[in-house]
Amino acid sequence: MQTSNSQLIVFAVTAVAVLVVFGLRARSMMRATPYNPDRALLYPVLLTALGAYVAVMAQPRGVEWVWLVAALLVGGGLGWLRASTVRMSVDPATGKLMAQGSLMAILFLVVLLIVRTGMRYVLSSNASALGLRLVMADVIFLALAVGLLAARAVEMNLRGRKLLAIHRANPALLTSEEAGV
Repeated sequence: MQTSNSQLIVFAVTAVAVLVVFGLRARSMMRATPYNPDRALLYPVLLTALGAYVAVMAQPRGVEWVWLVAALLVGGGLGWLRASTVRMSVDPATGKLMAQGSLMAILFLVVLLIVRTGMRYVLSSNASALGLRLVMADVIFLALAVGLLAARAVEMNLRGRKLLAIHRANPALLTSEEAGV
């Protein structure tokens, strides 16, 4: 009984910490901040290099490759979806690209965190039944993160560059919604 109480306490403390972090992050996400398409790709490229290194060191075998590719593709789809919830605009004073999160983006992150936590538990506790070594559970979640961040950066870059091109042609169009991108 003692272990379940301590697990419940750890879960409660973690949940409160996550809510506080998301609450603070939500305030900053709701403000329009400058978005540099060139620098936005740096972090996903570095994470991809790290993910490739970790995957090579873990030496995936057989069905583990299927799990890695599936995690990468699912992460890519989720990243694209998450990026589409970010509002992009051009600052009329400076002509610079701006990105602003939405309540939907914050809810998406919360749901993603909850699902990821549940999936991590399932993968960790049933790794052998799923044909995985335990070390591969972490590599699979790293592949999911690589897909998520890379697709998010690509989608926002494509949309941002298109918005800037449209804005240069027609300065009255300031948001991605107005420009239809």
